Amino acid sequence: MIKTTGLKKKIIKKIEKYIYDYHSHEKIDIKEITGQVDVLFDIFLKEVGRRVSGAFITRFNEIIRDVVNNNGSFDLWNYIVSEMRTITSPHLRGGSQIHIANDLWQQARVNIADAVHRKDLTNNFNTLQKIDVLRNISSNLITNYNQDNLIKVLPEVLPKLDIESCFLSLYEKESQTDGKVPEWSRLILAFKNNQVINIDDTEARFLSRDLVPACMRSEIKSCFYIIESLHFQDVQLGFVLLKPGPKEGYIYESISSQLSAALYGSLIMQERSYVKELLENTLNSMKNKASTVSYNSKNISNHVSGISTSMEGVVASIEKISRHITTVINIISNAVAVTNNAKNDIINLTDNSKKISEVVDIIND
Repeated sequence: MIKTTGLKKKIIKKIEKYIYDYHSHEKIDIKEITGQVDVLFDIFLKEVGRRVSGAFITRFNEIIRDVVNNNGSFDLWNYIVSEMRTITSPHLRGGSQIHIANDLWQQARVNIADAVHRKDLTNNFNTLQKIDVLRNISSNLITNYNQDNLIKVLPEVLPKLDIESCFLSLYEKESQTDGKVPEWSRLILAFKNNQVINIDDTEARFLSRDLVPACMRSEIKSCFYIIESLHFQDVQLGFVLLKPGPKEGYIYESISSQLSAALYGSLIMQERSYVKELLENTLNSMKNKASTVSYNSKNISNHVSGISTSMEGVVASIEKISRHITTVINIISNAVAVTNNAKNDIINLTDNSKKISEVVDIIND
């Protein structure tokens, strides 16, 4: 029989130190792990002593299933098996105990390797599913070059990638190309624990260095977030905070790239819409001016026609007056001629009167 004095405590201390040194960033319940090791060690002793058979592997497989289901650490349990073997081996008695112990450790390692393999297969399948989801997200974002539609699409697709929280913000001046981060930003989507949080427009504006508005700081204070820049070539658009879900880093980069393309497309569409509206307004203004010019031209034409008609009447009147003047001139000429004739007759009459007067004077004499 193995002398177990102090062996269990030694194994547990080693495991606690290993967790503190290499897994402190993970949420590992040390008491739960050491409790499992405590039970497993007792079963191991019974099986080596031939008091039970198959209990060790049965219990170990239950632990590994929990590791798989809870995304636990296979490395940790590989270490536990190694330490239990290293610490207990010097205390084994006889070839039978060593043979049984080595067989148990070998089965434990094989079971861990099988679980890792199955987990990898599952992860590969999940990765393929996520790639398909990313492809669908890409299609949805590409066909939604509209900021309002984009905000509606994201809360629908992010949970499919196991991303339960997202804060999407845009710089107030999107077209920054000088490499400087704009001072002010505006939050356009707050998505926390798979729920959209409505924010008043007056609270959505914040300093870019704060990452979120003041009303949202408590929402992200206690969690770790991945920050991805949103840009298209040299154009800085904004940034997105994503709560880590999947371990594949390319997923967050892909979301960032697709968001950047969609937001830049939305910006281009807005500019295009503005230019289109400006052109339409210009064309309508030109049409109105053309109608006014056409109307005025018609009025001018009518006035010219009226003036032409009046001028024709004036010319006719002038011609008529001219004819009257000619008649008057003829009458006057005739009157002058008659007057001249009368003058000549008067002169002749005067001469004759003088002659008669002279004759009368002679007779009187």
